[in-house]
Amino acid sequence: MTLSLPLKALSLIKYFLTYSGEKEINQKGEEVDATRRLSGEESSQRRHFMKVFNPEEEKSVERLNLYLKEHQEKVEEKRKGLKEKLVKEETEKDEDYEKRINITLDSDPELIASTKEANEKIKKEYDDLKVLEITDKTFEVLKKYFKEFGEKVGFKPGDDEAVEKLEEVLK
Repeated sequence: MTLSLPLKALSLIKYFLTYSGEKEINQKGEEVDATRRLSGEESSQRRHFMKVFNPEEEKSVERLNLYLKEHQEKVEEKRKGLKEKLVKEETEKDEDYEKRINITLDSDPELIASTKEANEKIKKEYDDLKVLEITDKTFEVLKKYFKEFGEKVGFKPGDDEAVEKLEEVLK
């Protein structure tokens, strides 16, 4: 069976297969998400999903990091050029000098365009459909835990779009 969903929706599946939505206290005394405990067959289906999804997720993360690195290199190049042009005044504090550089960078048309371009690439990466081949058994486990997680815990408002896509696919 083929599953076509955007990265955010697939990441949400990974989350609700991994965590129950409840909280527990770890050894350090911190409150953390409780790991979902599955039966043998369901655990096998979770492993199958992760085996198919993780390489896609890694490729996406590599591309996202590349977009951010490209933009950051442009910023650093501009920063270096500005530091050569805008010399620090004798009475100026380091903090004030950095603020002056940052204000100048924030209004630079090239960097504004670069930020916009990076944001568009990132949004496209999150919105592009990723195609995964899963088994019917895995699909049934996804449906079961999607429904359970939604009823028991609920999803965050920021996940609305991803949840809608999941509802369409996991009917």
